[in-house]
Amino acid sequence: MYTINNCISIHGSYRYSFKFGGVTGAGTDLITATFLATGKELWNSVVSTNLISGSINTILNFGISWLIIRRVPDRFLIKLNYGEPYIKKGGNVNG
Repeated sequence: MYTINNCISIHGSYRYSFKFGGVTGAGTDLITATFLATGKELWNSVVSTNLISGSINTILNFGISWLIIRRVPDRFLIKLNYGEPYIKKGGNVNG
């Protein structure tokens, strides 16, 4: 999961740095500006920003997806091909 995030961050950093000068209009530009203000170079600032925001985004997406799966009733999960690992142990399946 993190390897894909790192590859995407580095690839995106090339585009942001060379095409847009590190500024894209997103909220993460504040993090990039903070890194630039502390004396980092543009390339390092953009890569650091992408790694930080990408990691937070990945963790939040995983957590929300996990919570959604846990809230799905067992009687629905039992009907899915790969639903069995997500069924709560010791629970009665109605249906």
